[in-house]
Amino acid sequence: MKYSAPNVRLRPWSSLEAESPAGPPRRLRLATVLPMVAAAAWASLIGCHSPYVAMTVHNAGAQPVSLIEVDYPDASFGIDALAAGASYRYSFQILGSGPTKISWTDASRKSHASAGPELQEGQQGTLRATLNGKTAIWQASIRSH
Repeated sequence: MKYSAPNVRLRPWSSLEAESPAGPPRRLRLATVLPMVAAAAWASLIGCHSPYVAMTVHNAGAQPVSLIEVDYPDASFGIDALAAGASYRYSFQILGSGPTKISWTDASRKSHASAGPELQEGQQGTLRATLNGKTAIWQASIRSH
């Protein structure tokens, strides 16, 4: 038994057909479509964005740390382990108001915690927690959206 494919007509990328309710299809040229696509892309780049905080956790100690948990208003995130000298980046949106806190376990299996800055819903910016053995140093550059 012989199989034959249906007739398929390929059209060049330079034109697209659109059905018009008033009559036969009309052609949209690439010269018409391209500026519309470019304008939509530009508007999405410069348009509104949700405020977020770019968080960095850095282990400045000589030993690895583990079981790192960062608490921020209404949520948290965790990191299994962070080698000496390594950093971890995480972005989040603030959906409530309240304090930040980081807790971790050092190489000798002792737990540590450090309170960070207060955050308010709608703020954005950068937040950094540098772990130095038993302490954490917080650096914040936060502003209202």
